Amino acid sequence: WEKNANHGPFNWASAINYATALTLDGGGFHLATISELQDLYNDLLAASVCSGADCTGDIGGFTGIQSDYWSSTEGVAGRDAKDFSFRFGSESGSFR
Repeated sequence: WEKNANHGPFNWASAINYATALTLDGGGFHLATISELQDLYNDLLAASVCSGADCTGDIGGFTGIQSDYWSSTEGVAGRDAKDFSFRFGSESGSFR
């Protein structure tokens, strides 16, 4: 994960391109899956660093956590992708 999470705004394709083009620490990044984003959110909640269910802003070692992030998880193949809310801890389908 990048420490500063404040990037974008991106559409789905741009988010994938941004992640795969990262060269930090030798590269090899990918756009997180819904499961990976849910795990990060759960870890932040377990560390009691969120304001209730809202895990946005500067929390723990992360800065600029936004409310919503694209994931690499597709809803309907070729039509939409899933995004994840760090404000509510939930996923939704969104058009790309």
